[in-house]
Amino acid sequence: FGTSHNAHFRSACGEFGMGTDGIAKVQHYVPQFLLKNFVVGKKDHVWVFDKMTRKRFRTNVRNVAAETSFYDFDFEDATLTLEPSLGALESRVAAILRPVVRDASLESLSQQNKVLLAQFLAVQFVRTKQWREMWGAFSKDLTETLRERGWDPTKIEGYKTPTEAELKIEAARALVDADRFAPHFLDKTWVLLKATRGHPFLIGDNPIAMHNTRELAPYGNIGLAVPGIEIYLPLSKDLTLGLWCPSHEKELRAAVRKIDQIRSLDPAMAERLTAGPLNAQELLYSIDTGRAATSIRDTITYSNSLQIRHASRFVFSCTDDFELAEHMLSDDPSLMHGPRITTR
Repeated sequence: FGTSHNAHFRSACGEFGMGTDGIAKVQHYVPQFLLKNFVVGKKDHVWVFDKMTRKRFRTNVRNVAAETSFYDFDFEDATLTLEPSLGALESRVAAILRPVVRDASLESLSQQNKVLLAQFLAVQFVRTKQWREMWGAFSKDLTETLRERGWDPTKIEGYKTPTEAELKIEAARALVDADRFAPHFLDKTWVLLKATRGHPFLIGDNPIAMHNTRELAPYGNIGLAVPGIEIYLPLSKDLTLGLWCPSHEKELRAAVRKIDQIRSLDPAMAERLTAGPLNAQELLYSIDTGRAATSIRDTITYSNSLQIRHASRFVFSCTDDFELAEHMLSDDPSLMHGPRITTR
């Protein structure tokens, strides 16, 4: 980063950062208010699956998705923390999500609150341990690739593998600048998906999960602004918030118009096309009204598989059923860690 960027960061730290005296040392990178929507019993306990060891255990939400001094960092001649600012944002977002979860509806969201929620999504996108690990792994991979191709990284001017302290500073910079991602969440089509009885949603320690069924070679198809992108954040064991590329809504509306045309010619065929627990008409109704659309089991499995795939290490649930995670790891052991950016 150049001098101007450091000056911006220093200024931002004046607004967002503060000294660490009196600040909680155990700091969550997935908010406790969100984790509490996946608890079992009355003691705020969740079931935890460790992708690395394949062990499962039950513990209080205060003990998971957190590390000591995770948002404390040394910058120039001061020790600063982003924890209080993150806590303030979480408190505001918890208040606006409470009626969403209670009523299984986005109807209560004003435009102002939707903007605030988009800002929260942007912050959550970059605040996790996975974000740091992804860039650290990319740096190491790049160094190895250079060596394999006959380059000596130590002789490349300005090139070096960042230390853990430097990665922490870069993560803090990403958090300070997270607002730049908010418009990408705000301009998506928002839809609530509701679980069926006995098939709850999971949440991982890197809960902003993305997927895209479109092939966009050679540049890749995963990114906040990529055409066709689907973004998911579980809000509770019963609800997941989907944020879809507007092209999906356009396709849904075209499908419903076509079904309406078919209905005028062959009502029985139209009935068959709209049969089932989740169809284009129900999804559009959910999009237009904000009310949750009840998901079929395959949709819940799909959402849960994204949480498992994107998790850095841990997945949380209201039950001890992690059969899906076990199956996925057996098929692909590389899923024991979260997504990686690779140069190969």
